[in-house]
Amino acid sequence: MSWRPLSDPSTRAGASAYWLLVCTAVTVALFASGLMLFEPFWESNDDVGMSMIAHGYGIANSPSPLLLFQNVLVGYLLQVMPTIDGVLPYSWLQLALMLVSGAALLYFVLRSGGAFGLAVVGLALAFALFIAAPQFTITAGLATAAGVLACFSHIRSPSLPALVAGTLLVIAGYLVRPEECLFLVLVALPLVPWHKISVGRAELVTAGLTVAFLAFATLFDRQHYAGQEWAAFNAMEPLREELTDFRFAKQILKYPEQMRAHGFSQNDIQLISNWFYFDPAVADPVRLKALISSLPTRTRIVEDPLGAGEALSALADPTIAPLMISAVVVSLLSRFWIRALVSWAIFLAIIIAFGFAGRPAVLHAYYPVPILILFASLENGLQEKVHKLMLRTVPWTALLLSLALVLRLTIGENQALIARSLLAREDVSKLDRSRTYVVWGATLPTELLLPVLERDTSAFDFPQYGLGWESLTPFELNSFKGSPWRDLADRIARDRDIPFVAGKSHISLLSTYCREHLHRDLTVREEPLNTFTVFYATCGKT
Repeated sequence: MSWRPLSDPSTRAGASAYWLLVCTAVTVALFASGLMLFEPFWESNDDVGMSMIAHGYGIANSPSPLLLFQNVLVGYLLQVMPTIDGVLPYSWLQLALMLVSGAALLYFVLRSGGAFGLAVVGLALAFALFIAAPQFTITAGLATAAGVLACFSHIRSPSLPALVAGTLLVIAGYLVRPEECLFLVLVALPLVPWHKISVGRAELVTAGLTVAFLAFATLFDRQHYAGQEWAAFNAMEPLREELTDFRFAKQILKYPEQMRAHGFSQNDIQLISNWFYFDPAVADPVRLKALISSLPTRTRIVEDPLGAGEALSALADPTIAPLMISAVVVSLLSRFWIRALVSWAIFLAIIIAFGFAGRPAVLHAYYPVPILILFASLENGLQEKVHKLMLRTVPWTALLLSLALVLRLTIGENQALIARSLLAREDVSKLDRSRTYVVWGATLPTELLLPVLERDTSAFDFPQYGLGWESLTPFELNSFKGSPWRDLADRIARDRDIPFVAGKSHISLLSTYCREHLHRDLTVREEPLNTFTVFYATCGKT
């Protein structure tokens, strides 16, 4: 069905407001349906960690706006937001931004006269994926995609409300996850209707204010991490990203002589790449930086063809493949299919480049791209030949079939997560609240313990110290008295039965650490539970 653009002068007054209400109502109905079908669980433990920081539980003793992965302005907003029906503000903010972004995607397709029915199915497909497993990077991508679409609509038919809405959505995406926002904007560049751009006073003022605000937000955020209490984190974080995010450790392990010259063993490098930062005798950023600098220049650039292949093969994952296929089909039937192909090429080039550089596939960073290209294709309109009966069914078939496949997969996975969540809660209830547990990496299933709409955070009311991205943050270092960075290493050598929530590979690395640095054997008592294992370990005399 073709729609008359709401920007058409012949459209009666008040139609835009009416259809905005319609789009909002449809979006709310789809969103509510998703919440009835699924129990939302965070897609990764990063959101749980930031919720802990924002609201002062689990790894954080008190609330803080310093969320690490999101701009500090988001953190300050969370400090003033109320808890609604027992659900924490962090969850409400992520869901609200997803809801607003969905309504904007629908409205700006309709405003440009695009295929509204197809857009509704496309949004249902997106919500089927993202309500069941929300993640802040996905939310940032959706907000950016909606903002870009609003700006496209403004370019085709100038409207100050569309321009302002687009700008605010892109800003929201940047504040939640700047890297994802820039990624989406880069992919969107070929889709811009450049020939219709008209720069007037409104556009210049909006662009100037936007750039100024984003610059302020970036500097304001960095300033909050410049204090002495963040020195240990700031010194290690760039090196941590190289070794864990880009798998650079395997390059270092090829040079045992340089490792020995800088005081590192093979096990030390493997420990650091597995979040082991509490002992400065191992995780020394000065020596580690010197080691990396001593490697041949070519070696310091990871060249991983297998990583590039992994990045591409990830697009065949059953959770993203239906979305990808339907977006490709619709984009090839759009009026600007050649420009859409260029956007797809940019997307593939970026993920291949990151894979080649050692970065493994990150699906939550990929999801918003097919959403952007799908809705931009619908906003621009389909080719005239698609309105013929034979081709008219193609985009409908692609989207409806994809929606059916995603619903079937997601409902099954969600039911399994609900069952595992009950087991995880049972496991945590068995922990001794008087002891401090060392949680190594992602071995504690925090996503299962704190569903998105959970009202009870008591599952995290036991003392814990995380070996992960948060290890050297001020709130984590407060887990121990005295000099905490050194204290845990001393306790391993001194105390008996320190509880580690870890994997067997972690304990193997810890055993070698004990032999190499403490000249003792590791003593371990294992307590397997349903969803994780507790190892009671010490390098001290038994």
